[in-house]
Amino acid sequence: MFEAVRNNRRIVQIVLAVIILPFALWGILSDMQKVPGNADVIGKIGGERIVAGSLLDRMRTIASDQQDPSIASRPGYREQVLDMMINERAIGLTSEGAGLFVPDVLIKDAYVNEPEFQENGQFSPKKAEYVLQTHGLTQVAYEARVRESLGQRLLMTPLAQISALPRQSVARWIALTEEQRTVAEWKLDRASFNAKVQLSPEAIQKHYESHKKEYESPARAKVEYVVLDADQLASKVQVGDKEARDWYESHKKDYIGVEERRASHILIGVPEGAKAEQKAAAKKKAEELLAKLKAAPGSFAKLAKENSTDSSAEQGGDLGYFAKGAMVPEFEAAAFALKPHQISDIVETKFGFHIIELTDVRGGKTRSFEEVRGEISAELQKQAGAKRLAEASDQFGNLVYEQPDTFKGVIDKLGLSVQHSDWIDKGGAAAPGVLANPKVLAAIFAEQSVNDRRNSEAIDLGKGVLVSVRVTDYQPQKQRPLDEVRPAIEAQLRAVEADKLAKAEGEARLAKLNAGTAVEASWSAAKALKRSEMPSDEVRRAVFAAKSAKLPAYVGATTADGYSIYRIEQINKPEVALNDPRIDGLARQLNQIYAVSDLRQLQTGMRNRLGVEIYQDRLPSNSSAAE
Repeated sequence: MFEAVRNNRRIVQIVLAVIILPFALWGILSDMQKVPGNADVIGKIGGERIVAGSLLDRMRTIASDQQDPSIASRPGYREQVLDMMINERAIGLTSEGAGLFVPDVLIKDAYVNEPEFQENGQFSPKKAEYVLQTHGLTQVAYEARVRESLGQRLLMTPLAQISALPRQSVARWIALTEEQRTVAEWKLDRASFNAKVQLSPEAIQKHYESHKKEYESPARAKVEYVVLDADQLASKVQVGDKEARDWYESHKKDYIGVEERRASHILIGVPEGAKAEQKAAAKKKAEELLAKLKAAPGSFAKLAKENSTDSSAEQGGDLGYFAKGAMVPEFEAAAFALKPHQISDIVETKFGFHIIELTDVRGGKTRSFEEVRGEISAELQKQAGAKRLAEASDQFGNLVYEQPDTFKGVIDKLGLSVQHSDWIDKGGAAAPGVLANPKVLAAIFAEQSVNDRRNSEAIDLGKGVLVSVRVTDYQPQKQRPLDEVRPAIEAQLRAVEADKLAKAEGEARLAKLNAGTAVEASWSAAKALKRSEMPSDEVRRAVFAAKSAKLPAYVGATTADGYSIYRIEQINKPEVALNDPRIDGLARQLNQIYAVSDLRQLQTGMRNRLGVEIYQDRLPSNSSAAE
């Protein structure tokens, strides 16, 4: 039971990696709304309305979790998020229709293992409360969202489990990847045909005229800029020992490690809805086992393996480490009341009758000031940096606006330094650091910036960073003249024609070789190579598609340098036994791939069955989410 919950996670992770967004505690229940009115409705699925506000919220939430928040303004982003929301709801509605039940133990397990609620790798009740409050959630609301999400996952689990390839197929796959062909190569390099290529001025002119867009210089600019950065402000803060100690004393409870307990149990399970006599029989068996344990405490693992109805029986009943909140209340109360190596009396839960042995206790101790001095200093620096940023941000914005032709005011009052860029292309090429941000690039190449050469407004890049830029030099987009690009065009056309000559010559010689005619050639030393070691897909297809009835065999293929002929001298096809240990690892990978494919098809079927409508003319713009 408890162990089965843990064992299912791997399959669930495979499913969710593709079907729905990895679980975030903010954003499932409110995306679709069953409300009257159509003004804000942008689509429907299964009769439920999708509203513009929910789409914008999801777009902003996802973008805020990315390193580059400007993702929200990229083409196609809105459609991707909307598609994800529809997929989630399709699975949710199907799960609800199937009446899937999510046990409480799964909810508790998800709660204590939520990464957002952990500190130093351990569950922190205080942090959980803080994070939930930050997002306007109670623990009850959070658990409701977890329940819906897990219900969707449970719907997917059976399909993921059946996507399994036969061992014979996997063995064959390994044999193909391990097959080696011993080949020698005869290169007909492009360079050796260059001298034979004749290019006319007309050909160069024609190519230039038909590819003018390729020979345009983008607009580019040089700028000077100033950056107000909370991290830089924080790095200048010196945290004294007294300040750090005062913080430690007033927050000492935050440095108490979460106590975790390791226990083993023997479960005599009782099915849901069992009759009174069934429960009595199960309890009697548990009491008999408890008597044996009191007589021989060292036999716990043996008795668990022989009698426990939980999947943890294979491990002698071992459940591993767990914190408070992970187990059902009755089990938790008993486990946390025991001393190490002590065995409990009979504990009844909704799953049946347990006998618990506490095997270890870890955590629960207060970390010393010396242990957390670095963490405290970093936290106080971060707070100071945020405070200084809040104080300076308005001043920064006012100064770059009020003195639009200089950054002197910002330098003098805020102690910042002016930085200078080299040429930056309008597309962002060669833009370093903050200048590569789409918001900054847009400000640099805005018509007003280029024409007036004044400071941009303070650009908020998020994560405590403000920037202002001023264009100091500008070159508009222009057509590069033919004389400037002629050498590049000539080299390109010459390479194309040389490749044609190399291929024609190679195919002619290959035909002679296959006809049994002697040909003077320069072969490389023969090498035994696998498919993965071929230089290109074209070469791999040519060499490994060659018939093996008669050797040597000859094949040809276009290469990066021209054309090559390959002489296949030997073929080694390995035999892979069905007990080969490599089969299990590869089978897991292939099964995941096939499971994903099957689940995509199921997802499409769900959407088709429920019915999806999208009102394109009502969709909010990407820029709305970026605001």
